[in-house]
Amino acid sequence: MATKTRKKVLVVDDDNDVLRLVQIQLAGAQSGRFGYEVETLTDPLAALARAKEQPFDAVMSDLRMPDMDGIAFLKAFAAIQPRCARLMLSGVSDTGTVSKMVDEAQIHRFVPKPWSRDELLVMLGEAMDSAGAPVAARSHSLPRPTSTTLRTTPLLAELPDATLIKLAAMADWQAYDAGETILHQNDQTKSIYFVISGYIKVMRGGPHAHIPPAQSGVERRAGGRKEFMLALLGPGDMVGEVTSLLDVGRSASIVALTPCQLIRLGSDDFLACMQQNSQFALAIARKLAQRLVAADRQVELMRGDLAGRIHAMLRHCRTIGLDSERWLTNAEIARMVGATRVAVSQIMSRINRKNATSA
Repeated sequence: MATKTRKKVLVVDDDNDVLRLVQIQLAGAQSGRFGYEVETLTDPLAALARAKEQPFDAVMSDLRMPDMDGIAFLKAFAAIQPRCARLMLSGVSDTGTVSKMVDEAQIHRFVPKPWSRDELLVMLGEAMDSAGAPVAARSHSLPRPTSTTLRTTPLLAELPDATLIKLAAMADWQAYDAGETILHQNDQTKSIYFVISGYIKVMRGGPHAHIPPAQSGVERRAGGRKEFMLALLGPGDMVGEVTSLLDVGRSASIVALTPCQLIRLGSDDFLACMQQNSQFALAIARKLAQRLVAADRQVELMRGDLAGRIHAMLRHCRTIGLDSERWLTNAEIARMVGATRVAVSQIMSRINRKNATSA
């Protein structure tokens, strides 16, 4: 009988009971593709020193620790071992905090407390698959999501277990690098995408718009229009639901702003879930209502002066946990606020100087 491959896992938590639990759950795992060799530490600084000595296949960290929180720890760990799978263990469930974890620490999986042994094994395996997949093949080679990972998405969490298990058999992972086009404007394909990690931008016009061989002159001119950004979406958001509900072509392109992972679900499966689960349908309705309110707010902001629109844009980025300084160029901001890059650059220079002075 072939010897099972052993994967090295580092677990960091200031609670010794949690460390013992994870060690028992992983060290005793004999099913699946491989076994685990588990190392535990209570001090994140000692764990970073250890990372310089020993390569690991995965690292798990608690969010709240006294000397260094889990976000800062995993971010520092990624700088030492970028190919190591990163998982966050936490009882925190609000979308804003989870988004911050995903964006700043670039975690591969969020493991909500409490978890079962089976859930932990599934998420650890998925995280290692995501971390190790070659860039060019990620969108095609990622493992099929499980009901456990589907439940970490706020909208899908409303579904009963039986429905989630059924959906997991029909859904798939999609991963993209920054700048990759996920969907083209005017495409006729109908799928719903749930953002698990990273950020995407909704664009209209410009080079991302597919020009169909249509009879409609209006649609054929779409690709020649000036490109502008309609929205920024992050973890917990969905895209594609309007196309499915109205049965129309896509009115905008979806582009990865940062490296991101999404769960794709077919339109028919999505609509069936809405028909069969009133709680899920209500959650979708609430999300659409939030989008409408946000659109109205954006219209109001566009009536203000340019500086006010830029400040509002930067506040929105902070709200959703997006590092705008890292990921948004002045040209991107200009497309979002309806201005020229030159005008935005002048105002951003003043904002940056002010921030540097106050720092």
